[in-house]
Amino acid sequence: MNHKKKLGDYINVHVIALGIVYLSVFVALCFAGRSYGAEKHVSFWIAINYLVLMLNIKFYWFPGRVPDRYNELGLKSEKDNQIGVQENFINPLYRNGSIMHNKKCGFIRMSKIKGIYFLQIQALIQIVLLFSLILCEFLFVQRNINIPFVIIVANKGILIYAFIGYALLIGVRAYYHYLIDRERKRIFRPLQEKGFLKPGTEAVKYDILIFKYFSENDTIKNFYRLYNYVDYFEMTMEQESERLSICIGEDMCCFNTRILVQFCTHKLQLKHIEKIENAIQNFIKKGIKNKRFPAAPIFFTYIFYADVASKILTELMCKGISYQKDIIILPVAIIKSSHSIYIGGELKEDAVYKNLKNDILKLLEIIPLESDLI
Repeated sequence: MNHKKKLGDYINVHVIALGIVYLSVFVALCFAGRSYGAEKHVSFWIAINYLVLMLNIKFYWFPGRVPDRYNELGLKSEKDNQIGVQENFINPLYRNGSIMHNKKCGFIRMSKIKGIYFLQIQALIQIVLLFSLILCEFLFVQRNINIPFVIIVANKGILIYAFIGYALLIGVRAYYHYLIDRERKRIFRPLQEKGFLKPGTEAVKYDILIFKYFSENDTIKNFYRLYNYVDYFEMTMEQESERLSICIGEDMCCFNTRILVQFCTHKLQLKHIEKIENAIQNFIKKGIKNKRFPAAPIFFTYIFYADVASKILTELMCKGISYQKDIIILPVAIIKSSHSIYIGGELKEDAVYKNLKNDILKLLEIIPLESDLI
């Protein structure tokens, strides 16, 4: 079945999308090569109209291909192309109302992005006009007579109209790309600033669970199993036992971005916090620059693995869960010597916090998973 799908994709993209351009050039050359006398001027316009008609099809309906999706935004950034066509709240265009809801796919594949959809409508009008001109001018070729001046003026007007449409489509695609990129930068901006891991001094409730065996590698595997993979980073610090890993993915069920930061050390110290923040900063900046990250609200979890507890680790747990606009930060500490798991909490637990804590328990594969049991 997958082979048939791949074959169908190949035919749709390579044979149709690219083939129509090559075919257009071939037909245009044929018309130009067999022109003579009064027919020469007419066949030139037929060839130009045919080329523009085919370019319309290529430009508006076959701008490229990304995994399982037509590249409707026509951008080099694969991530933005994937985001822009998603019909859920991970897509900023969906959140701001730029995506048409419950639109049925007809015989002609029309975009669900409003601006591109309306440009496709005007492109269909152009195609009808160009096809009519081709038929009209072909009659002049058959009769070997000069093309009327009115037809030439109309032809030039339609060609100008077509190229204005191309310019508008480029502008609209760039605008939607700008909206996605702007939302991504806005959401991730707080994580590019230092101090988001600053220990707290207030006494905030946190939960303690007991475990028998635990591995940070198992957590990474569970992360990839639960969420759509986006990017990964790993580094070793001054000592071999000090390891940092960052995973980022998309939660398609809750429509948000998931970031998991894991740090392993013998004893957490204040100097480690600055190094972790610097690594996260660089990772986020690079991902935003390369447009790899989603543009959806973030659930940020950092897990500290330590052989023994320390004052700084306890203060981080006392900081508790942090709510910011579009970002929720949840601290977790795993003390190997006492087989204890500390999960940051809040004085008054609500349904949102319980759901987030359940997500962490699923990630760590710890029972109970039911919200009414914790």
